[in-house]
Order: sequence, then C-alpha cells, then structure tokens
Amino acid sequence: MRSFGERTEILRHCACRVRPAVHWYKLCLALLILPSIGLAQLNHIEMAARLLSQGQVDQAETEARQALGNPTTRALAFAMLGTIRLQEGRYEESASFLTQALALNPHLVGARTSLGNACLLQGKTELARKSFQEAVRLDPGNFNARFELAKVEASLHNYRRSLDAAGPIVAQLSGSDDGILLLATDYGSLGRQEELEALARNWEQLSAPSDESSLEFGNVLTMFGMTLEAKQIFEAEEAKIAAHPSSTLAFKLGKSYMSLGILDRAEQNFQRALDLNPACADLTRALPRSRSGKEIRRRLWRSWSRRNNWLLKTPKSYSSSEKCACNAIC
Repeated sequence: MRSFGERTEILRHCACRVRPAVHWYKLCLALLILPSIGLAQLNHIEMAARLLSQGQVDQAETEARQALGNPTTRALAFAMLGTIRLQEGRYEESASFLTQALALNPHLVGARTSLGNACLLQGKTELARKSFQEAVRLDPGNFNARFELAKVEASLHNYRRSLDAAGPIVAQLSGSDDGILLLATDYGSLGRQEELEALARNWEQLSAPSDESSLEFGNVLTMFGMTLEAKQIFEAEEAKIAAHPSSTLAFKLGKSYMSLGILDRAEQNFQRALDLNPACADLTRALPRSRSGKEIRRRLWRSWSRRNNWLLKTPKSYSSSEKCACNAIC
C-alpha cells in the first residue's frame, strides 16, 4: 500500500497534468471581425497565428510586433506575444504580455486562460485559479477554461469544486485520456465508485491513449481499490514496452506493479529499464524503503552483478556508468 504522502503526490500529479491547448489561430480568426481593423493589420495577426501553428516562432513574433502599432490590434498583438513566450517556456514574460493584452481588452478569454497557464507553470496556483475562474465567468461554455479550472481545483484537493467546474463538459472529458484522468481523481477521492467504474469502461474505448496516461490511470485505479482493472492496463502496457522498449516507461511500470504487490513483474521491468539504460539505476533510490523495495534493490544488484561480471572486478576497475549504477542500487 502507498503512504498518504505518495497517494497525495499521485493525485496532485494527475490533476495538474498541464497540456495547454493553444488554439490561437482559431481565436484570432474569431476576434478579427471588427470592421475598424484595417486589412493590413488584420493580416499581421492572422499571419502570426498561422506561423506560430507551424512552429515558426521568430517569424510569428515579427508579425505580431507589426500589429502593436495599431490601437485596434494592440491587445491581440500582446496576446500573441504572450502565447509565443508561453510556448517558449518563458512564463514570466508570457504573463507580462498577457496582462497587457487584458488591460486593453478584458474580454479576451483565450488570453485569460493562457495567463492562468503561465501562472500555473510558475507555481502561482491561486493566481492561476482566479484567472481560470474569470475566463469561465466571461464565457461559461469555454472548454479550455473549464478544464483548466477543474484541474487546478483538483490539484488543491477541492474535488467537489473540480467536478462543479467540469460539470458542463463531463461528456467531452469522458472521451479523452486527460479528461478521464481528471474525473477519475475526482470520483475516486469522493468515493463515487460507480462513476469510477464507468470511467474504466470508457478507457477501454479510447483509440490511442498515451503510455504515460495509461500508467497514471492504472495507478489511480490501484489507489482506489480497482486492482483487477489496473492490472489489465499494466499488462497491456507491458506488451507495448516489450514491442517498443523504453527504459523510462519500463521503470514506471515496475513501480506500478510494486503498488499492486506483484513483485516479480516489478523486478522484471526494473531489470528491463536497467538493461536499456544503466542511468536508470539512479531512479532505484526512489523505490519505497519498505521491505519489498529493499528486496527488489538487492535482487537487481545480484542480477546485474552476475550479468556484468562485477563480482570479478574491483571497484577501481568499474567504468563511470558502473560506478553510478553500483552506488544507486547498493
């Protein structure tokens, strides 16, 4: 069983999965209908949105700055620059640009949602929540604003508020991996077992959930007692990893099997991760300090020692990667 701290961390991680959807091309097209905006200025913003969607960030910024000179497009230009900085991971600058955009036009819901994401990525959870709340107030039907608000509330363990925010979009959330993860966190934390079981059935209908999402969903099911369903998900992921090896996923799968108490499968996947990438040995330090965790570290050490003839070497003859693995596993 996981400790309370581990359970809390998993819930927080699932609830905070931030995958901000940047739909600025559509946003700009929707907003660029003001008759007072000149065609040339209109083209600057539209071109910036198009270039950004194509990954041409520098050219997009050049076009956006061209639109700063016209008062009728200045708010959108600041919003575009804020979006560019958000995509670049320059969150403080992003928030500054987006704040300027909203000072000029408080009704830019997309800019307000992006400001919430910029705050969230800086660890400013309360500011992010206020931004998402205002976006929902301005446009109650806005999917992105509601989804982001629901995730923030869940990350703060306000699961009822999270469900309240998600209420109008539950049907849409139930058809995506990120959406199901959020709802599963809320339903499980509130003891709504029937809804959680329905989500497990919905998961089976998803066409191509990501491997990361699948493991996280399995961990959530484990946490709330649905161990059979979790095991089925882990077994499906194990088959995928065998076909397309990944040290990172193998290690995470090993931890997932440990949470189910299936230690032989956990050890097999930890071993696979180490075989694929010796640097994964560092991650074994994160294994639980329980008896089972210590036993698995001991087994991994013995197995790797035999396979690499370490028992016939002296410590001075270890390579750098071997020293790293030895220090981590021992």
